[in-house]
Amino acid sequence: MKKIIVILIFIALNSCKPSPTYNAFDNQFNISIREVVKDGCDTISAGCGWFNLRQKEGRLRNYYQIYIDDWNNVVAKGFDYFLDTLNIKGEKDYDKIRSLKISNKQIAELNSELKKYRYKFLNQKLSEYGMF
Repeated sequence: MKKIIVILIFIALNSCKPSPTYNAFDNQFNISIREVVKDGCDTISAGCGWFNLRQKEGRLRNYYQIYIDDWNNVVAKGFDYFLDTLNIKGEKDYDKIRSLKISNKQIAELNSELKKYRYKFLNQKLSEYGMF
């Protein structure tokens, strides 16, 4: 009887998924989506059945990406960083939008957020696809 109890406890401990860390930079993908939803998150469609479960607060908002048919499996992680709001009236010139530069003050603010994860934004380069 003791062996069965020990085996059941071992199985229960190994089947538990860790709580979410909301860290786009770690290697943890086997997390509990139930915990993410319980903690509160925005559900954002990423198209074709993919959804991002994103933190609701802060300028840097980490997210976990899932597929609707496999709700419990995180397939990707990332973050959105909200620099500012850009309101555009009339015809949109996407070349100008893609080539917007981030100010030194905004870089300092972004780096203070990234410092929590031991990362740093280094520079801005314009490519054929915009800023990278």
